[in-house]
Amino acid sequence: MSAVDRPPREAVAATAGSAPWLLLPARLIIRPMPSSSDGIARLPRSVIARQLARMRAALRHGKLDAALAVGQDPWSAADLMVRASALSSFAMQTRLAASLEQLVDAAELLPVSRYIRTRTVLTHRESLLALASRLRELAPVEVAVAARLSKLVWDQASPAYQAGDPGPLFAEVIARSVHVLRDERSEPR
Repeated sequence: MSAVDRPPREAVAATAGSAPWLLLPARLIIRPMPSSSDGIARLPRSVIARQLARMRAALRHGKLDAALAVGQDPWSAADLMVRASALSSFAMQTRLAASLEQLVDAAELLPVSRYIRTRTVLTHRESLLALASRLRELAPVEVAVAARLSKLVWDQASPAYQAGDPGPLFAEVIARSVHVLRDERSEPR
């Protein structure tokens, strides 16, 4: 603490019986948190503007999920905040878990499918079911993981589907998701 930031000795002596932190400047008590973005976006104040932000997030969920999946800061824009809060809700995580289980069930029922890469899905069956059971737990899931899994399950251009990206990307998405969730469990709380 420099001499400029230090309170005068007389003020400290006069308040010997009171709380000493009352004299400290706020910047010494509350340290700014480091941020990975330029700042926190403001949510619209009016009801109509908030509804418009929700509608934009619903219409652009594919692009927003892709941005969140690669790690874009959910606090950087209002529509990203809305989508991130939707993805991190327990209801959405339950829907994701059910969709992962349905993807595995469809691959088991239809060994040859025009739509699903059954061999790839069945290869990663245990990981998909483990992710589904983890999503059903009450513990929160990182927004990037939820966004990655939503793109995998609900986007027809994902590696889980024949018309989507190349199959080897499926293994990468699953491995990254399982790795993050495994790290969450091993961290002491």
